[in-house]
Amino acid sequence: METLRAKRESAVKSARVREAKERQARAGKRSGGGSPWFGYVRVYANPDEPTPRKRVILREELQPVNAPAIRDAAERVLRGESVGSVIREWTARGIKPVAAAEWTRASFVGTLASPRIAGLLAWQGQKFPTTDWPAIIDVDTHEQLVKLFSDPARRKHVVGSQRHLLSGLAPCPKCGHGLKYRKFSSYRDRADSYACVRGVGGRCGGVAIKAELLEEYVTGAVLDALESPRVQEALHAEDSDAAHREELLAKIQRAQDVRADARRDLADGVIDRNDWLDIRQRTEDTISTARREYDRLAGSATVLGDIPPSDGVREAWESWNTDRRRAAIKAVLHKVVVKNLPPGAPNNPGGNMKDPAARREREMAALRQRVEFDWRV
Repeated sequence: METLRAKRESAVKSARVREAKERQARAGKRSGGGSPWFGYVRVYANPDEPTPRKRVILREELQPVNAPAIRDAAERVLRGESVGSVIREWTARGIKPVAAAEWTRASFVGTLASPRIAGLLAWQGQKFPTTDWPAIIDVDTHEQLVKLFSDPARRKHVVGSQRHLLSGLAPCPKCGHGLKYRKFSSYRDRADSYACVRGVGGRCGGVAIKAELLEEYVTGAVLDALESPRVQEALHAEDSDAAHREELLAKIQRAQDVRADARRDLADGVIDRNDWLDIRQRTEDTISTARREYDRLAGSATVLGDIPPSDGVREAWESWNTDRRRAAIKAVLHKVVVKNLPPGAPNNPGGNMKDPAARREREMAALRQRVEFDWRV
């Protein structure tokens, strides 16, 4: 009997603690202290207290260096820049995590996907707005980051590390694997190429194309596309989608609040079970419909956020690093289509021509016949 009584008391106490925690979360009130947060500086009511556990947190303030770095990193990752590129820049600037010597991809993704930096308090799989600390990014940006990192097809492009402009963007016409950059030693007197490297992940090794010429040709086509009216119009379309996404997030939050109020009314006897079931069904339908529409808009959003007007595209391109250029290419292209060599065509169109300009022109003419573009916009 004593054992059963103790188990019952433990269960009752556990339920009370969970209810108290949930009330705190719904009110947007934090509980406990925990370790410091990256991007924030804690202000204590008793900062001179030597024992950290006894310090009382008064508020959280934005760290003047790390908070803007998070905001900038979120924008760059959503534009398609790789996680490794941002980590390398942070390391060079001396921006380190709170409890580690250096950043890993997992810790970086966890920081950007955290609800905390969007001014949200997470509890039992739900997110509640709070005023206990300032937000670094808005909720729409947070939801786009969560969507990005949870989608394997999109995540691999930003969490992986590609060091060359077109690696993986041009599939092999024979086996379908992405062409990789292949560098030759100077003593072999052969130009670097994008190739299907035999034996790596089941690749056939049957296609190669000169890297310098392919990058030049693709770059020219992408710059022309970025300067075109169709891309400039896509910029305005993306702005309207952003406003619609904010409306959908607000709609989801209102439905969640209505459901939470109805559950409390059921517990207090204000409404009966039938009313509660009806309200729950209606709010779940609203939330699921709005969430599907939001995911569709967030998943199809392009990375054109910082594309300048037509007259400034080429100057911006010169200032971008490889990751940002890759993001711009993926914004306007689904893929670069490289075709097989026509029957009887030579592997080296330039042959033994002694004039470098003439040889290059002939090689470029042959490349144009092999390369097509699958445009996105």
